[in-house]
Amino acid sequence: MMATWGSDTAYTMFSRLSPLRAAPRAIDHRLVDRRWDRWLPWCVQSARATADPANELFRLRELHAERFTALLHASVSMRAITAGDLDDPRWTGDFTARLAEAVERRRVRMGRVAGRGGRPNQRAEKEARRRRRRERERTKEKK
Repeated sequence: MMATWGSDTAYTMFSRLSPLRAAPRAIDHRLVDRRWDRWLPWCVQSARATADPANELFRLRELHAERFTALLHASVSMRAITAGDLDDPRWTGDFTARLAEAVERRRVRMGRVAGRGGRPNQRAEKEARRRRRRERERTKEKK
């Protein structure tokens, strides 16, 4: 029996196929070097506090390049990287937790419009407060 498009056989055949993944974009190492220039003074300062400053500085540079390329391969925008300082090589905590915080911060700020105030629903909240105040005033006038 031949499988048709609507049959269970065709469904199981296509469900086993893996989705196509986009190839990671090529990283321009000049971009990594320019971003490293931002962290170099702080890294030199923290490396001087160790027993072997040259080795520590090399380690920090490698860590920075690794984190920065991982962020770019994860399609994190440069704006989010710079705003959250996600490529800071001196930071020793959980890298994925810091990335999740930056993504959440960006998600919260998503509906904002310049000149409209803080939260996206702030205008609706103000209108609801005005309506409640008017209702209270009307009930006071009737009494």
